[in-house]
Amino acid sequence: MLKPLVIAVVVGAVAGGLWCMPGPAPQVQRSTGIGYDRIGAARCGAPTKTTVDLARDAVLIVRAHVLTERAVRASGLIWSEWELDVTETWKGDLPDPPLLVREPGGKIGHVEMRVSAGVRYRVGDEVVAFIVKDALGQWRTAGMTQGQWRVADGRAMRATDRGRSTSVAALRRAVQITNEEGR
Repeated sequence: MLKPLVIAVVVGAVAGGLWCMPGPAPQVQRSTGIGYDRIGAARCGAPTKTTVDLARDAVLIVRAHVLTERAVRASGLIWSEWELDVTETWKGDLPDPPLLVREPGGKIGHVEMRVSAGVRYRVGDEVVAFIVKDALGQWRTAGMTQGQWRVADGRAMRATDRGRSTSVAALRRAVQITNEEGR
């Protein structure tokens, strides 16, 4: 029982930028009938960031298609890793392909690890991603779910925006203005 709880606490720390509201402690829930453990970090989330905040924080901002997803074990945790096919670079220097974005959480075999407010990319989606490099040298999404915008029909929407979208052109212009002001 102690080991899963320790994993849940470590996952929260690794996710970075988390704060927790008073409430129940993180707990491990045994799923019924499907044979894996779910780890939840109760009532935690990332501080709200504006597009300007995200653009300032990001080392790399790209428009890309999500090509592949895989789960890997590293440092005793499960991570999901997505390969992005970059079509436009709005900020930063693109590393040698492929661009791999890694986030805590995922499923390997019968074991699944979930992170509250964790970022999930979907294979086939077009996205605008605000990306930072973590202390381990991994590319991560800035501001957790706030740093990923899904693109469809020339419009971009964050998962946190609950139905509100903006044109990709307006989002790109906001990033350009922020980049120009930061010079």
